[in-house]
Amino acid sequence: IELCFQTAGVLELADDPHLRLPAGLAGLRLLAGNGAWNGADPVHAVVRRRPDGAFDAEVVDGRGRPLLRVEGYRTVAAPDTVDAARLAALRSGFRGS
Repeated sequence: IELCFQTAGVLELADDPHLRLPAGLAGLRLLAGNGAWNGADPVHAVVRRRPDGAFDAEVVDGRGRPLLRVEGYRTVAAPDTVDAARLAALRSGFRGS
């Protein structure tokens, strides 16, 4: 779950310099049965921003099989912002420059 939260937070930094904290989620589903993931194979998060500003995300294994789904994840801005130089480097990475 934290992988989805952290990935969504990094995506938000592309548009907003404020760090974000979890504010809620609409749903959480475990998609892989017991033993479907061995704990050693790599996983990654696939995160999509919805039109309403919330995020839907999945944790998928190395073969792309979904293991966990987070639906309607929302954040709230923290008062601190990220240093402008560090934020510029992050944003340039999103743009592939």
